Order: sequence, then C-alpha cells, then structure tokens
Amino acid sequence: IEDNDFSFNERGAYFYFEDIDGGRADVAFVNNGVTDNRQEGIELDLNDNAMKGRFLLVGNTVADNGLYGVRLGFDEDIGAHVDLIENEIVGNGDDGVYINNNADSSSPSNPVVNILGNHVGDNSENGIRFESDSEAAVMDLTIAHNVIESNDVDGIKLENTSGYLFANVLQNVLIGNEGDGVDLVFSSGGEAMMVAIGGNVFSGNLENGLRADMNNSEQMIDVFFNSFDDSDDGNNDYFAINNQGQYDIPAPGNWFGTIDTDVIDDDLIHDSDDNTSGTSAVAYGLVGYKL
Repeated sequence: IEDNDFSFNERGAYFYFEDIDGGRADVAFVNNGVTDNRQEGIELDLNDNAMKGRFLLVGNTVADNGLYGVRLGFDEDIGAHVDLIENEIVGNGDDGVYINNNADSSSPSNPVVNILGNHVGDNSENGIRFESDSEAAVMDLTIAHNVIESNDVDGIKLENTSGYLFANVLQNVLIGNEGDGVDLVFSSGGEAMMVAIGGNVFSGNLENGLRADMNNSEQMIDVFFNSFDDSDDGNNDYFAINNQGQYDIPAPGNWFGTIDTDVIDDDLIHDSDDNTSGTSAVAYGLVGYKL
C-alpha cells in the first residue's frame, strides 16, 4: 500500500487479523499520508492466533489525527514482527506511537517491534508508549535512532505492570518533552524486564531526563554512554536520572555536562536511600555511577 492519502476518515488505515491458524499475513505500508482522521492514524490489531507476519510501516506522514498516530495491539498472537522506519509522526491527539501487549496465560504473545529513525513530535500525550498488563505477555522492543521531541507528556514511556519486556533504547534524541525524557514504570508484578538505555541525548525535558521505578529483583536497567542536559530544577523535584525504585541502576560512562562530581551529585537521586555515591571513574567528563 504505497503513495496514498488517507484523510478525514474515522481511522486512516486499520489492519485487523484473527484466527489465521498458522498462516501468514505480510503488509508493507509505504510513503502514505495519514492525516486529519477522527481516531487513529494507523491501527494494527492482531488477535487470537494471528500466527506470523511482517508489517512494515516506512516513510509515512502520520499527522494531526484525533487519537493515536500509530496504535499496535497484540492479543494472543505469536511471532508477529513490526517495523516502523523513518516515519513522521507529529501533532496527533494522543500518543504518537502506542503499543499494547496483552495476552492470557494459555497463549503467550511474543511480538517483535522495531521503531527506527522516526521523527515523533508535538503529540498531545507521550511520544512513544508501551503498556502491558498480562503475566504471559512477552515483548522484544527496540527504539533507536529516533528524534522524539516536544511531546506534551513523556518522550518514551514504558509501563510493564506484568509480563516480560526486553527493550533497547539506543541513540535517540529526546528533547523538549514536557514530562520525562524516558519514564520506566515497572511494578513488583512484572515477571522480568531488561532495558538497555545507551547512547541517547537527553536535553531540555521539563521533568527528569530518565525516571525509573522498578521494584522486582528480576528487573534490570543499564544506563550507559548517554548525554544528559536535564538537570536539577533547583527545587529537588527533577533530575538527570531519578531512580524511584528500590534497586540500584548501573550508570557507567554517561556525560552530565561537567566533570565536577558535586554538580553531578545534584543531578542524580536514588529515592529509596538518597544515595548517589559510588563514583567509579572520572575521565574526559565520563562519569560512572551506580545509584
């Protein structure tokens, strides 16, 4: 589906797959304009044994839709692979990209989603949001090389209250969002979670650069080689890295705009113990912390 305009509809483009029973559905949605629709710009809904498929959304303009720019819903599917590559996702009335991964315990969901090289900006909620509340749900998620800016809430919000999430957030520019650059919310009910946050630029986000709230020993976050220009707001409310959980976060090799560890300490907090100690190295402004 290529080089079309989808405007002033209920939804711009809606893909629904159910009970494929071992079959396959492949879709390429390329260089389309999806604008000014009343609800979602693009919605992909995989349900009940929509077993396999490759879904490519490449080079589209998804703008000024009433709800989500792109909504991906997974329920009891196995093996779906979705790539969002070099799209312009701007000015939508809810999240720019919303991913809901939900499956019951008898039929685990294991999609792979790659969000690569997109511009996601000026959306009325989060730039990119992931949500899962099923203990059997599994997601492999990569968010890389995107510019995520000026969204009305967080740049990226990953909310995993149950299930398994394996995520890489790599080499993005997160700038000028009105909430956190990245917000990680993981309850004690989450089965397991591994998130790598590396090589990103955080600048001018109005709350924290990175906020993390993890409360399960099976949940692991690594924060490495990022550049943070988000700092303490002077009221001790917002920080470059704000660890709200009970477990430490390794944070080696990040740049905080200075090699002055006193200044850096003011930009870091571990809320459960207010402990930002543990400097491992200072070299050329790259500071290693565990907090």
